Amino acid sequence: YVMGYSNGSMMAYRAADELSHKIAAIGTVSGQMAYEDCHPEYPVPIIHFHGLDDPSCPYEGGPNKQNFDILPAVDTVMTIWCGINKCSSKPDTILNDGRILGRKWACLDRKSDVILYRIENWGHSWPRTVDPGIDATDVIWDFLKLQTKSIETNIEKADLKSMPKRPMNWERTSML
Repeated sequence: YVMGYSNGSMMAYRAADELSHKIAAIGTVSGQMAYEDCHPEYPVPIIHFHGLDDPSCPYEGGPNKQNFDILPAVDTVMTIWCGINKCSSKPDTILNDGRILGRKWACLDRKSDVILYRIENWGHSWPRTVDPGIDATDVIWDFLKLQTKSIETNIEKADLKSMPKRPMNWERTSML
């Protein structure tokens, strides 16, 4: 799992792209993927929070205030990952309280959904329950708890016979 805020979000997207075989899911806040050329080997579930008034990482894309990189629009990033994860092209609305719009693009395998919480009148900061009315920490944690990643190994069935059936009792083992 990788979770990040601002530049940490950009790092999380890069990890999802380059290490998709190891990443079960990412949670990001106030920082979109910093490039559009993304080719992960496997789908990666994503939950993302972003303010519409973010001056550091503009929702609509453009220059990044800190390092002058040109960032893609958040909606472009969601579209890229929906394609990678084979999600539906039309999102379901999972929250709409007038200020916060939560959208979910369901994945065909139900394991690699893409979720975006877009927050009006919100800048470059971590959303909390008090303001703007949603706690990104709790929502991301609830999302990540549902995600798993199977790790493939190169152990053959024949090799399993040679593996110990129970741990060695170190107290009775003497060193010579």
